[in-house]
Amino acid sequence: MTDADEGEQPVPPRFWWLKRLAVSAGALIVLLGVCRWVWGVYADRRLETAIAQLRAAGEPIEPEDFDPPEDVPAASNAAILLQQAAAGVTLNKTETALVDEIVSHPEWVREHAAELGAIVDANRAAIDQVRAARDVPAADWGVRIRTPAINTVLPALSSQRQLVKVTMAAALVAAQRGDSHETLERIRDLLAIEAKLDRHPTLIAHMVAGAAAEYACSALEWVTPALAVSDVATTVNAALRPATREQAHALIRELLDERAAREGLIRAYQCERMLQLDTCRQFLGSGTAPRLWAPGMISPSLPVRVAFRPLFANDGAWMLQWSSGWVAAARRDNYPAARQMWPPDLSNPTGLEQYTHYLSRMLLPSLERTLVINFHVLARRRTAAIALAIRLFELDHGQRPTELVNLVPEYLPAVPADPFASDGRAIGYRPDGERPVLYSISVNGIDESGTPGPRKNGRVMWDEADIVFSLTPPIGTPNAK
Repeated sequence: MTDADEGEQPVPPRFWWLKRLAVSAGALIVLLGVCRWVWGVYADRRLETAIAQLRAAGEPIEPEDFDPPEDVPAASNAAILLQQAAAGVTLNKTETALVDEIVSHPEWVREHAAELGAIVDANRAAIDQVRAARDVPAADWGVRIRTPAINTVLPALSSQRQLVKVTMAAALVAAQRGDSHETLERIRDLLAIEAKLDRHPTLIAHMVAGAAAEYACSALEWVTPALAVSDVATTVNAALRPATREQAHALIRELLDERAAREGLIRAYQCERMLQLDTCRQFLGSGTAPRLWAPGMISPSLPVRVAFRPLFANDGAWMLQWSSGWVAAARRDNYPAARQMWPPDLSNPTGLEQYTHYLSRMLLPSLERTLVINFHVLARRRTAAIALAIRLFELDHGQRPTELVNLVPEYLPAVPADPFASDGRAIGYRPDGERPVLYSISVNGIDESGTPGPRKNGRVMWDEADIVFSLTPPIGTPNAK
């Protein structure tokens, strides 16, 4: 065999396959790269389009959007006064437990009048400072959220919740001592705390604000049937001081003024949406991803995040749509309308959703209960306002009205609608029987004529039946019939 013949020897078949595999692998890599690029462009555009739509609608979406319009001087800041008041509350473990029990069961105040009165008197300075905060319109809680928003340290609100409970205790003690004037003022203080807390942009602040309104309504449910009211203001600081009609009408107006509560919930949901977007952006960046946690989930490595960035960007756009659904629900006037706006539930994801919604499963909170509680508080506010109007009518006419329309316009501007009804029906009223009540049909949407749900641990289960507001004192109180 010559040298020329040796140079023309065919390549063994195995080398042809290697070349084909190499060419195919290269083509596949190029194809995947093109797909990854197209996918990335699509996902990024989808996310940016979602953000642009929110901006065009004037919705807050950046951390700085939740800053107050201007700084409030300390001397004119109700939030600082409330923080000082909360810091001034001093309770030991036994006293804390007693206050917790009484605010959950106001009818027990008679049995513990001496102990509760001593607690209130010892904390009088802090409780009075709430009154000072009530008269200050501006409230800046010092919240300045910045990227990364998830690392923002927020002021603790547990002390405000304790302040709310002590203020309610002060209202109950005043009622037990016969001071109806002071009772209504303390209840108005609770509504002032609610309004000031709803200036705080977070969801937890809105929930504490809602608790303040709920405690105000619970106090009214206990004290209203025996409330003493006079046409003339009494200046003598003595026992059996009546409330004034001006006080009562002011409280009715404050109960029916739901603007702060509504705006507080909307802003809280908007703040949750901002937090999700900001964290998504951190996750999409080239640096270290936030240390997020969810059951069975970890933050993937940088190469994985780069490779699957379009998946996370697409999920970010989906999260904005999901959160905007809750914002829309918060703007609805009644629970059934809001319920129709609820986004899909991700608590039990399918096999594919576990991967396509990786970020959202870590970041999205469960908001269903917060919306239900919001409408529950609205129902309580409206029934409390009606109950106070009924008491004024009863003092004027010697009996309760046979229909709620009899309260309009002298005692109420209009009969409030049931926030759990889709047809605009009014709050329910059952004036007859052993225990007259006002009621809302609640979550199940069924009118059960003011029948409360079964009691568990002493509390009415209002998810299972009507939300009831009693028009007679609970059994065991000084004025029970």
